[in-house]
Amino acid sequence: MMKFIVKLFFVCFFLLVILQFNRKTDSIQLVEFETAANKLVVKNPRKLILLCDSTIQVYKKSDNKKGIMTCMLKKLTAYNELNNYKSFADYSVETEKYAKNNNDKLGILNLLYIKAAMCKKLRLYAQGYRYLDEAIALSKEIPENDQLLSIKMSLFSMKSFFMGDEDKPVNEILNLRLTVIKEFEKIKDKSIITNQGTCYSNAAQSYIYKKDYDSAAYYFSKSEKISLEKNDYRSLWYAYMGFIDLHNLDGEYEKSLPFCDKLKELLTDAKITSNNKNLADYHKRCAAAYKGLKDFDQFVFHNDQYNIYKKRVLNKNEKLLVSSLKYNENKIIEKDKGWTRNLRIYYLILLCLAVLALAVILFFKFKLKKESDTKNLKEKKIEELEEQLNDAFAEVIELAKSNDSNFLTRFIEVYPSFYQKLIKNHPDLTAGEIRLCSFIYLNFTTKEIAYYEHLSLRSVENKKYRLRKKTGLEGQTDLHKWLMELED
Repeated sequence: MMKFIVKLFFVCFFLLVILQFNRKTDSIQLVEFETAANKLVVKNPRKLILLCDSTIQVYKKSDNKKGIMTCMLKKLTAYNELNNYKSFADYSVETEKYAKNNNDKLGILNLLYIKAAMCKKLRLYAQGYRYLDEAIALSKEIPENDQLLSIKMSLFSMKSFFMGDEDKPVNEILNLRLTVIKEFEKIKDKSIITNQGTCYSNAAQSYIYKKDYDSAAYYFSKSEKISLEKNDYRSLWYAYMGFIDLHNLDGEYEKSLPFCDKLKELLTDAKITSNNKNLADYHKRCAAAYKGLKDFDQFVFHNDQYNIYKKRVLNKNEKLLVSSLKYNENKIIEKDKGWTRNLRIYYLILLCLAVLALAVILFFKFKLKKESDTKNLKEKKIEELEEQLNDAFAEVIELAKSNDSNFLTRFIEVYPSFYQKLIKNHPDLTAGEIRLCSFIYLNFTTKEIAYYEHLSLRSVENKKYRLRKKTGLEGQTDLHKWLMELED
């Protein structure tokens, strides 16, 4: 009997060792997969999708639910990178179902973050905010650990980018980015964070908008230090760009040049991808530095290069926006199959109402043919006028974006009433201030004005400040609203 008990003990011990070894092997495989996936997501997202599918099959055999969820999330990220909205929508439903069936709250958090990222790309800010708020609320139900803190960092960062795109108050954005840093500093195993220096660079950028350059320099320095230690070249890229912006704003153009060289070195050594956006960012900052140094040969070279790459980026963004119009917000990321069925019923009701309305219209058209003809003629004239106005508006927008010298002249032709009232009420406005008013009237944001006019954000903010002062407006007055009311 004793021998049997001893044998049974050794058998159980042996099985436990094998089980532990399998878990450890799965853990190692998961780390290797994530490393490979992070490299492929930008370089070759299609290959990443194939890798995810094959890895999911392996994990299904060992019932590794965490591994399966990780693969599904990476596959969604690849669809996002490819702008494949239909596949993203379908697979997000499948991923959400899998996460809920396994009560994987961390998986749901990651899924909500990826959905918010897709919304940001398509400028669906209202839906994106809902996903982020839902994720932040869910995070409070989960015991704190490094994994959770990492996800919360991503959520708060994404929310700060949403707020930045919508020109929200700088203090609110800064508070969110400082919260990201606090969450990062709580993490014990910081190796799980890929771009550690980025959180400091983001906070530094907010301090630049606040004109607190000492704090901005402090956080850029922290970002540079930690990025160099971890060979985190993406974060290092943002830190160097930040230093250039900082020195250019302070008029210390000579100090910008070494950092321009460092950006060039990162591109030359292929530590940073030489895509159109990165090249545009590099040449834009070099052009600003050389312009300040009055080295016009270098300025012209970098400015020409910047315009070339900027145009390519704009073309890509325009294609993305055109593609996004094929799917409305609810179609891109649908909640569940029941919602889709209800939507079809809703469309059917609308179709029936449309048919009924058409029948009523035809009846009255037959009964009152003469009056209907007159009405149609008037409507046609109105449509022609609207088309002319839309064409003129599109032309003015295009002239503004291309920084064309004819922009202001054409703007005055299209909006003569607004121009006459503006100069009548404020005859002392300069041509530059009238040009700024034209951009604001067309609802360009501060960032867009700076981008298309080749100015820094600080320069545009100063111009707006002087405009408010000259027109006697209070500091918090919305200039766009004021100009629209001026026309009324």
